[in-house]
Amino acid sequence: MILRRFARTIEIEHSPEQFVFRCGRQEHRVLTRGYMKKLGGGEPSYAFELEPGSDAYVPVNLFSSLHPDFQQDIVHVLGAFPLYGVTPLCRGNLMRPIIIFRNVESLETGFGFEYAAFREAAKLFALGGEEVYFKR
Repeated sequence: MILRRFARTIEIEHSPEQFVFRCGRQEHRVLTRGYMKKLGGGEPSYAFELEPGSDAYVPVNLFSSLHPDFQQDIVHVLGAFPLYGVTPLCRGNLMRPIIIFRNVESLETGFGFEYAAFREAAKLFALGGEEVYFKR
């Protein structure tokens, strides 16, 4: 599609301490720890916030022990981080962005679901996951 040339490209770089979201000159940093709550049915399954929005939010840190409720859904828990970070960069644009994940291998959680989790999260923003890439 020729219009895809005009789509925003959002790069998401990972480290154990933070996610860095870049789109043009905009940059948004999100720590790998904060607060999360399970949502009712549908996608996304979890909501991430840097500060607790209510008593329903539970502290979460990707690189320490996760709350037992979150361990079962690690793919969706990991996916909540890029959803949180990409949302402010997508406002005001009707065209879905191209998503590029960088340095995913730095997030070795021991579960092996990092790539699957981020691809699933990006599908909510990119066209059916076809515009989701992973680079070192």
